[in-house]
Amino acid sequence: MTIEDIKVIKLTDLDEEFAEGLEWMSDTKINPEETSYVQVNYTAENTSDSNIEWYDIMNVVTDKGEQIDGQLKDFISDDGDSDSQFIGKVKKEYTDGFVVKNEDINSVKLVFGYTEDEDYNEITPEQTVEYTFE
Repeated sequence: MTIEDIKVIKLTDLDEEFAEGLEWMSDTKINPEETSYVQVNYTAENTSDSNIEWYDIMNVVTDKGEQIDGQLKDFISDDGDSDSQFIGKVKKEYTDGFVVKNEDINSVKLVFGYTEDEDYNEITPEQTVEYTFE
């Protein structure tokens, strides 16, 4: 797994329909005049011939004490989100977005899900990595 970049992005003057959809997806009250989110771009690769399952970002935790469920609150849908299965040597690209209540964050912890083989045996456990913004 390789993190390409992590950004805090501010959205302003949101369309009412988009704001309502974002509020529904993130389960967070959205201010249409100004809302911020953490965007994470990364790739994941199965380097073996064996099929595996991997459950990408499980949680996002900011240094301001906000914890976000990565599986349920990711409002950016991409091909990587549609299937957790890696059939043999596969590389997938991900872009995830998580609305934050406080945009003044200095660091974020990402909890990545475990991997398992076809018989549901755990290959790797959940892993937590912290990234600091400069």
